[in-house]
Amino acid sequence: MRLKVIGDEKECTLVIPANMVIKGDVDLSDMGLTKLPDLSAVTVNGDFECFGNKLTSLEGAPRTVGGSFDCAFNELTSLKGAPKSVGGFFYCYDNQLTTLDGTPQTVGGDFDCSGDKLSMSLDGFACKIGGDFICD
Repeated sequence: MRLKVIGDEKECTLVIPANMVIKGDVDLSDMGLTKLPDLSAVTVNGDFECFGNKLTSLEGAPRTVGGSFDCAFNELTSLKGAPKSVGGFFYCYDNQLTTLDGTPQTVGGDFDCSGDKLSMSLDGFACKIGGDFICD
């Protein structure tokens, strides 16, 4: 099975089979991406990293990540499209988030949303966290 990567510094398109399971990590960090390739039918058993881009949405993120998920240092205004389940930590700090609507249902490690533009309300936050909740 092969992954075919098509794109440049601003956009990356992966042509992959439906319901694919990636046994390792996926690192799309610091690539200048404005949107994620459509991995919404994919399970990543390792870590998924997309930090340091220009993402405004997590649409296209894998449906499940067995390891950690790091989308820090982007321009996210929402977590809609985030994986349903993350086995490790979930880092979404230093974005433009005003709500936690769209968070994964479960996060096995820490959940860090510090440095965002959240109000004092936790509306939309319905997540079972196995580690610390960091929000300052």
